[in-house]
Amino acid sequence: MFDYHVKHGKAVWLSEQDEIIIAEIIADIVKKDKLNILECNICGDHMHILLLCEEEELPKIVGKIKAMTARACNIAMGRTIPATTDVDPEYERTTRGHVPLSGEPGESGDRTLPSPEDTDSSSKEKKKKYNPLWTQKFGKRKINGKNDLQNVINYIRTNRQKHELPKNKKLEKIIGAMSCSVQHAF
Repeated sequence: MFDYHVKHGKAVWLSEQDEIIIAEIIADIVKKDKLNILECNICGDHMHILLLCEEEELPKIVGKIKAMTARACNIAMGRTIPATTDVDPEYERTTRGHVPLSGEPGESGDRTLPSPEDTDSSSKEKKKKYNPLWTQKFGKRKINGKNDLQNVINYIRTNRQKHELPKNKKLEKIIGAMSCSVQHAF
């Protein structure tokens, strides 16, 4: 961990709404960049994506997904202050119309725009422009054949049940719409 400058921190638990925001951002990236997602699942404090791509493309794709989802989700959680609280097209696009939570990060409550004291430089607890949401590293491995592919798909597909997370129909719909056919894999 020291050699790779990995920082420890408390895991962020995503609400069902946060998971939907993340899925929507990923779906936009998939559509815009014409990515081939074979399976995807978002599970509270982590996500799994089975992506068909060239090995050298993977770090850039994962980096983009992590950066864009972290920004949108952190804004929605109230952990990050956007550059402006005026409703500009970029703010609206990256937050999907969701605005930061009131209260402390992780608290439930009505979603409201940050108050002026949240952005005031004299505020005791300043919110940052960047808050880590995902781990610094990501796991990857090559799929070795059709049986391995099917096992990975099943693992990702059932990961929410494994962690005893409730069904999220809207999340399932977004993921289903962005996933391509397994027939393209081999």
